[in-house]
Order: sequence, then structure tokens, then C-alpha cells
Amino acid sequence: RQMCIRDSGRLDVLICNSGVMTRPVGDPFGDDFADWLKPEFYHRIRGVNFDGVVYGIMTALPHFRRNGGGAVCIVGSLAGLQLETEDPFYVMIKHGINGLARSLGPALKPSNITVNALCPGG
Repeated sequence: RQMCIRDSGRLDVLICNSGVMTRPVGDPFGDDFADWLKPEFYHRIRGVNFDGVVYGIMTALPHFRRNGGGAVCIVGSLAGLQLETEDPFYVMIKHGINGLARSLGPALKPSNITVNALCPGG
């Protein structure tokens, strides 16, 4: 952020792209919920995939307002639009990211700030 503003004098676009999963792709959780229901898994996913997006947006908003507008692009996931059992925490957070984009977009429209989510699949 600081380098962008230092070099160009402004911030116009924020791309929030994070996507860590609880476990490596293809690594099964097992039959027991206790296999995946662990605080360390939850905190990692929430910290990177959700808090990173939220704090990034919070940091960018004053710059966008000062510039008269801006654009936020959040990289969500198809996992946030449908049921997937491979990584429940990841799915939960991506649903939250999509909800954030849907709610924040209309709220920031009067400030000429757009918020969109891209939802690629695996």
C-alpha cells in the first residue's frame, strides 16, 4: 500500500486475493468431525482468508474516499456459493467473503466505490 501511494500518489484499485485451505488439497479430513474441528485450522483460515480481506478494505477506504472513488475486487471461490465437504472452514469463510462483497457493494456505491467478488473454481 505505502509503495503504491508513494509512487503514484493514490490508490484506485484493491485486489484481495487470499486462498489458504485448512489442509492440502486431496488430504482427507476423515470420518470424525474432530479431525477438522480444531482451533488452529479455524484461526489460520479466518486470519488469512477473511481478516486479510477485511483489514485490506479498511485500509483502502480512506484513500478511495480521498480520491473520489475506487474499486475493490475480492477473490472469493465457488466454494462460497455451494456445498463442499472437503474443507468446511474454507467453505464457511468463502461464503462470508461473498456475503461481504454483496453487502458492502451497495453500501459503498454512494461513495463511488465498487465492490465485486470473483468466484473461480478449483
